[in-house]
Amino acid sequence: MVRSLESCDNLTAHVSLGCYSSLFAISIYLMIKRSRNQNLNRPIFTISIFLYLCCFAHFVLEFINFYTTLVCATRLRSYIVI
Repeated sequence: MVRSLESCDNLTAHVSLGCYSSLFAISIYLMIKRSRNQNLNRPIFTISIFLYLCCFAHFVLEFINFYTTLVCATRLRSYIVI
């Protein structure tokens, strides 16, 4: 039961990252397109990139935790014969 809940959370994280990546790409595109007519708001642009990198780093760490906890632990349990 716990394993299925963790898989559901991992699926939610994948979908969330995909949605956030799409929104990030759209926002960067709109900022750059707008900067042709007006000056680019560099603090907002920089903070947007920083937040995306933090989100991506969190996803990578979560994936590593998922892999070591579920995949490696499952392989280890399969080698132990009682």
